[in-house]
Amino acid sequence: MSNKQSIAKINRWIGWLCVPITLAAFVTRYVLFWNDKTGPNYGTYVLVQTLVGIFPLIHGLISIYVFGVPRSSNSAKVRHVYIGYAVLLLILVSQSVPGLGIIYDVLTIAMYLAIVYHTILGFKHAMARNSGGDSMAELHRGARQA
Repeated sequence: MSNKQSIAKINRWIGWLCVPITLAAFVTRYVLFWNDKTGPNYGTYVLVQTLVGIFPLIHGLISIYVFGVPRSSNSAKVRHVYIGYAVLLLILVSQSVPGLGIIYDVLTIAMYLAIVYHTILGFKHAMARNSGGDSMAELHRGARQA
């Protein structure tokens, strides 16, 4: 296994860790409304929101290192990478404009839709990888299949 493949494996774990963190961020903000600065749970809300910013950023930066800019193609693997890059961009932009009303709402909805699609593609690749039929190694810049 090449170094990039090892890094990609760690990055998949980071990516899967992003799923419960993102769910926690959604629940604390939109279900439990812990974003009230006077509420007793505001510290937990801030922690979860910080994690939902940090972990996808780390996951995205490692992905850029490992995959770079894959050749344009309509394959699910390449779509997975590009949707992931879109998720990172949408997280950074949407969560930077909370005071802009409808723009914030539209960007946040787009962010969650992209996250769901990226997660579904990740699950599909994980199932294929576990059955021995699929590998993202061909997209790793400079990596060779083991």
